[in-house]
Amino acid sequence: MKKMIKNIYTIAFLVFFSLNINAQVKLYVSPTGNDLNPGTKKQPLASLTGARNAIRNHKKDAKQSSSFIVTIADGFYTMKETFVLTHEDSGTLDSPIIYKAE
Repeated sequence: MKKMIKNIYTIAFLVFFSLNINAQVKLYVSPTGNDLNPGTKKQPLASLTGARNAIRNHKKDAKQSSSFIVTIADGFYTMKETFVLTHEDSGTLDSPIIYKAE
């Protein structure tokens, strides 16, 4: 009986964990990208500002909260303005926003 309950908890945990993985939004930034692109690996954004704005827009349009992973490709980036994050750019424990270098 204890083993069956343990198995049920394990299955419930795995299902819950897989739902969170599916709720991830992945964005890509590349020096050869364009901020008008959708931010996919094949059509990356060009700047951190573009990624921040894409996240803001997604959060406004989304029906459920999502976690975000912004992958920044190696290369040289020219910034035309200071990159500013505000409170609206914060994630949560359940839906973090992660910026990482590739």
